[in-house]
This record gives sequence, structure tokens and C-alpha cells, in this order.
Amino acid sequence: MNDFASDYYSTPLFQRYYVMFYYCFLLIVGNDINPSTISEFKFCSAMLFIGAFFEGYIIGAITSEMSKNEE
Repeated sequence: MNDFASDYYSTPLFQRYYVMFYYCFLLIVGNDINPSTISEFKFCSAMLFIGAFFEGYIIGAITSEMSKNEE
């Protein structure tokens, strides 16, 4: 998407929306994987979402255990 020869604007609206969803989610999570096809965007988005869920679950579990020990 960094080059001017990209066909991003000629793709259907749904695919452009999906690419922007990926980059918005990546802005929060970090670590760009740099997919190039729409199937790679779908796979990478799913893996980022699953990774963020597990990261939140682990941090929540650790926080819960720490708060139990303080009482």
C-alpha cells in the first residue's frame, strides 16, 4: 500500500474496508505481518484478533489472581 502503483482504489469497497479494518486493528496491537492478498488479510486479521483475546485473557487472569492475594 506504500507504492503509488497499488490497485487498492480499484478493488471492491468490501475488500478496501477489510484492509482498513486490518490496519486499524494493527494500530492497536502492533507488529505488522505485511499481507498482500485478501486471503492473507483475512488470516492475519483472525490471528491478530485471537492473539489479542488471549493476551487480554492472560492479563485478566494474572490481575485477578493478584487481587485475590491482596485481600
